[in-house]
Amino acid sequence: TSSSSLTSKIGFELKLKTSSIPNSGKGLFVNGDGIHPGTVITLYPGYVHSLEYLSKKDYVDKLLPDDNMMLMGRHDGVVIDGRGYGQLPFNPYALGHMINHATSEQPPNVIPTSYDFPTAGIIGKGFPVDLVKYLPNDFYQPRTFFGSPDRTALMNSIAFVSCRPIKSGDEILVDYRLHPLRNNPSWYKHYDIKESQKRWEVSDEMITKHTNNNENKINN
Repeated sequence: TSSSSLTSKIGFELKLKTSSIPNSGKGLFVNGDGIHPGTVITLYPGYVHSLEYLSKKDYVDKLLPDDNMMLMGRHDGVVIDGRGYGQLPFNPYALGHMINHATSEQPPNVIPTSYDFPTAGIIGKGFPVDLVKYLPNDFYQPRTFFGSPDRTALMNSIAFVSCRPIKSGDEILVDYRLHPLRNNPSWYKHYDIKESQKRWEVSDEMITKHTNNNENKINN
C-alpha cells in the first residue's frame, strides 16, 4: 500500500497511544529502529500566524486563552496554532501537536526548529507543486505584499528533530520550555530551567525577584 511504501522509504512510522507519562493522555510513539540524532521526526500542524498580524493586539487577543498550549512560537516570532490541525490536510508525519513534555526520568529526544517550505525560484527548485496538498500548515490570514514582502517561504512550519538515538517503541518527548515567570499549569515542571530562561531571556536575578515577591504575598 501507499502507507507501507511511505514508511519503508522514511524508515519509521508514528503511532498514537497512551502516553508512558502518567495522566498525560495520548502520546506520540515511533515504530522503527535506527533513528539517529539529526533526523526529522515530525512536523507541527496548524494555522500559521504571520508577524504582520501578530503586531496587532486585537488579533492576538482572539488567539487567547490557549489552555492546552497549542500555540507554538518560532524564533522569528511566527506562531503556529495547533488547534486548527483538524481543518487542514492530514499528514501521518505531522503529529507534533501530540508530543508530551519531558520529565526528569524521561528526557527530551527531539528539539523544535523553524522550517520553511521553499517557494520555487529562478535558482534551484522549490517545494514540489504536486505535494503542496499534503502540507499540514496554511496561513490563517493571507500574507500581504507590504506586510510580508519576503516570499522565499512557500509556507512556514516547525519541525521536530531528534537530539539523541531513538529506538522502536520510544515515546517522542520535548522540553516545552514554558516561561519561568508565568503561572504555568500545576503539572508542569521545568525540565531544564536554564533552557527556559534562555528562550525567554529571563535572568537569574529576575527569577529571584519573582520568587521573593511570591513568598511575600503568601506571608502577607
